[in-house]
Amino acid sequence: METALRFFSTLAAAMLLTWAAVDPLCADDLKLYKDLHNEFIQVTNVQETEKVEEKYIEVAGHLELQKVPRKELKITARIVRKPPSTMDNVFGDPQAEPFFKVCVTFYDAQDNPGDEECQAIRFHRPVEGDIGALGIPYPPGAARYALRLIKRVDSTSSPFKLWVPTTN
Repeated sequence: METALRFFSTLAAAMLLTWAAVDPLCADDLKLYKDLHNEFIQVTNVQETEKVEEKYIEVAGHLELQKVPRKELKITARIVRKPPSTMDNVFGDPQAEPFFKVCVTFYDAQDNPGDEECQAIRFHRPVEGDIGALGIPYPPGAARYALRLIKRVDSTSSPFKLWVPTTN
């Protein structure tokens, strides 16, 4: 009985130390994603992946098929609220929904920004809770990236009067 108690207390202490060591890392990840949301989607994961593709590369005057590594940025998001229906996103291109778009700016090693690229996250259905993903290839020479989501700008202006009657 005493051995089992000692084992479980040691196990609990080890779990507590592991949790304390991992918790700040998880907190940093959460800080990265908590600002990546708008009224309609919440980014749940941003991951750099490396894929290998076969390309023909010229070597000593002839072409050889070689495996070339390619980095890709994979963005996963969840629909928080269904966006308003418009003629474009109901009858037209499902990628026309502006609030599902993620904009990425890649920076080179000297921290010079490249062109901003905006692409829509693909969802199976535009309903609350649906998960969608987007893969954006890294351009050659990119060292880091910055993400932003398109946010709705509400019109808070009031109608203006063209004529005001005067009493003279």
